[in-house]
This record gives sequence, structure tokens and C-alpha cells, in this order.
Amino acid sequence: MLYIKYSRILYGEVITIRRLIKKIVVWSDSQILQIFIITLLFLFIFLLFIYTQNDVLTLVDVTIISTFLITFFVSVLFNKSIDKLRVHVEDEIKVNYNADKLMKRYPAEIEEGSFFKNRGELCPIIVLYTHEPNKEIHISDSDKQYVLPNIITNYVDKILNAHKASKINHKKMVRLDDVRKTDKGVELFTSRTTYLDTLLTNRAIDYTLANRLTIRDVLEPGPYINDLKTSTLSNHLGFNIMVFDNEDNVILTKRAKSVTTAKGKWSFGGSGSLKLDNALNDNRELKIAGIEKSVKVNLENTLGINSKYIDFNLERDLICVYREMFEGGKPHFLLKCSINLSSDKIYSTFDTYKQKLTKKRKNKKELHITEIKLMNFSSLKNLNSHNNLRIGNENLELAHTVSSALKVAIYLLDR
Repeated sequence: MLYIKYSRILYGEVITIRRLIKKIVVWSDSQILQIFIITLLFLFIFLLFIYTQNDVLTLVDVTIISTFLITFFVSVLFNKSIDKLRVHVEDEIKVNYNADKLMKRYPAEIEEGSFFKNRGELCPIIVLYTHEPNKEIHISDSDKQYVLPNIITNYVDKILNAHKASKINHKKMVRLDDVRKTDKGVELFTSRTTYLDTLLTNRAIDYTLANRLTIRDVLEPGPYINDLKTSTLSNHLGFNIMVFDNEDNVILTKRAKSVTTAKGKWSFGGSGSLKLDNALNDNRELKIAGIEKSVKVNLENTLGINSKYIDFNLERDLICVYREMFEGGKPHFLLKCSINLSSDKIYSTFDTYKQKLTKKRKNKKELHITEIKLMNFSSLKNLNSHNNLRIGNENLELAHTVSSALKVAIYLLDR
């Protein structure tokens, strides 16, 4: 009980500090803080001259000279400091992770029972389809390209400003347009989008555009979430993978501070998105084999594990298809796979792979994953309401988008 009491106090203090840092970064983006600091500096100079009884002409001369010097040095030092702080709060600036507020925004979904329920607690996830190994997966693919809504194109520069602490790319992705259950299984309708389009919509959905209006206010205001087929968000198809070793231990990974979401947080053993360069066949079509290839490539790039040790079959290992509500109903596959190696071998392989990448790139920030942990599946049930997973005397802070999906995975795999 004493541990729980002090944990809650500490958690509250951390939240307060994060909120303060978030406000500082937001104010800096609007230039309010810079103007305030420079004004204080000039006021200090003015009062100093009055106190020393210097004449007005001297004050004017020094003020003109100091204008350029102060502005330059303050801007450089201030921007460097803000960049250091931004890494810790950028996720919260782009996406509001308050689950209670999210539920209140979409009351129609609550009335329909759309949100996943875990031990009586609603999670900000909508499960569209739960797969069974004897069911079929059919893909209806199109090369149609997603087009950004006009209101988003008018604010591209401002929205990209929200991703200052993230690495940005413009790779082409698979967009999930619809999910339809059939007697035989499920039919998935896919098309094309880009990662940049997702950064401008799903991944910055609670970023303020103008007059306190966010992207969510404009494109997904509620009281229900638009169906995938009518959604105007990028909705690139992502996946989270429950990765098991040959002793049924589960792998978790700690994300780097440079990634675009869940910076420094713990996540699934494998997570990513369906990139066209891995997923399409020679005819530029998306098939099951392409999805399986993408998953294996992701695990190779994440853990450094050779694909020959990875046992993954989509029709057997798909757990469910779900929408992640924090990011506006962004679609994901929830998957499982096995690696035919022991825990010790996986640890050593990852360490070797990490050292190789660090030497090659000469910059640790290039690593998408900085640490891994393997644990018994039952340990995952020690996830509390603050997204902390307690392992022995250690607390792993999971990403908000990960903890809900993990609860779904535990429930469905247990079942």
C-alpha cells in the first residue's frame, strides 16, 4: 500500500512537470515566450541605465547595439533549449492521450458498444474483425491515391512544425479503406497513401490549426467516428506484433526518442506499417505474401533477427483488425509470430545488431529501437491504468496507443 501511495504521488508530479513543459513548448512555437524574454532583457537594461544615471543618448546607443546581439544569442540559446524539451512532450502536443475526454467526444460509439471493454474498463480501441485460423483473408487492392483535404493543405507548414523533434519521410504506404466480414472470413479493401499524409492527419490530429480548432475538430468531431470508407484521414495500415521466442517469452522494445510517435516508450516486439517497397508484388498489387514479407522485414530491421528464424503466416497469426482512436481511428493489424531462438540468443543478436548500426551510422539517434526485454506472457497482465508495466522492481512506461492494444492481445490470446 505504501508503494502504491508514493507511486501515485510521483506519477502526479511527473504529469504536472510534463504539462508545464508542454505549455512552454507551445508558447515558444507561437513566439510568445521569445517576445516575453527579450522584453524582460530590454527592461533590465533600461532600469540598469536609470540606476547608474547614464545619459539618454548613451542608453539609446547601447540599446541599438544590444538589440542585435541580445536577439541573436537569446534566439539561439532559447531554440536549442526548447528542442531539448520538445522531445519529451511532442507526442502530447500532437495527440491528446486523455482517454476519458476521447470517450466523451464519441458518445454514439459508446451507446453502440463499439469500444473494446477490458475488465469493465472501456479502451479507446474499436475491434473491426477478430480472426480465426480456419477463416480466409481476401484483399481487394487499388492503386488509388489518397488526397489531403483542402483545409489540411492550407496548414501543411504549421502542422509539420509539430513534428520538429521527429524524423520525417515521404514513403508510400498502404491505406485501409474498408473491412468487410464474409461467411468465409474477411475482405480487406486497400489503396495508397503516404507516411507524410499520416503525419499531417492521424499523427497530429489534436494539433491546433487556428482559433483553437484542431484537426480532430474539423475532420473527426464526433459524436461517432467516421467509417474507414468515409474517413478523410490518411489511415495508413499499421501493425503491432506479439513476438514470442521458442520458450513462449514475449519481446517488448523501447522506442528511440527520434521516432514520430511514442518517443522513449515501450512497445510491442514488432510494430510498423505496410510500406509499398516491401508489400507489393511485381504487378504492384498487395497480396498476403507481401504482408508477410513486410512483417519479416520489420522484425529483421527492428531486432536484427534473420528471417529464417521467424515463423509467421498471416492467415494463422492474424489476431484482429482494429482502429486506434487516439489517432483518429487509424487502422492496425494485431499479429503474433514466433522466433525460433532462445531469449539469450535474441538478446545477444540484438546487442550485436545495435552495435553494428551505431558504428555504421555514427549516431545512436538513427536507431528506432534502443532496448529490448523478454518476459513471461503472464507478466503482461501487470499493466496498470497509468500504462506502466511492472516487472519485478522495474516499471516500463508503455505508449498510450500500445497499452490498449496490448490489453486486446492478452484478452484474445487468453481466450
